[in-house]
This record gives sequence, structure tokens and C-alpha cells, in this order.
Amino acid sequence: MDVACAAWNSNGEAMNERIRELMIQSMVEVAGHGDVQKTYQRFAELLIKECAKICDDIGKQARKDWKSKYDPLDDGRCNGAWECEETIKEHFGVEE
Repeated sequence: MDVACAAWNSNGEAMNERIRELMIQSMVEVAGHGDVQKTYQRFAELLIKECAKICDDIGKQARKDWKSKYDPLDDGRCNGAWECEETIKEHFGVEE
């Protein structure tokens, strides 16, 4: 897979920089194996983990905001974000 090709989407538009970084990371991690399927699989895993991390970060921030404004009880936003994280990983079969 050519790095230059990985930096553009099917419409010829520049992809989000983070997506490009994840694609390059997957290519580096699988380098030497010559297996495009493994590169795609690793890219998908990295992308899914990135999405799950966003949910986790939202949950942590919501909990921090909630505790600083009210009491230590969770108002549901935190659990919702963490549930989102776990659901994304389970749906795609990605582990920590």
C-alpha cells in the first residue's frame, strides 16, 4: 500500500490528519509481512480504539464536571459515554 494513496479518500480529498496517522501506523506495525489484509485489519483496530477512547474521554470529563458542580453521584452522562466505549469495542470485536 502506498502512503500517498492512504492520505486521500475516494473523492481525492485530503483525509483527516488523525486517520492518515492511524493508516501510517498500521502500515509501519505490519511492515515486512507484505499482507495488505493485516494492514487493513490493524488500521480498523486502531480506528475503533480511537473512537472508543473518545467515548472514554467524554465520560471522564463528564464525571469531572459533574463532581465539581454537584455531588459525586453520576447523572448518567458518564455511564452513557463508557457504555458507548464498550459497545463500540464489543460490536467490532476489539479488545483493550
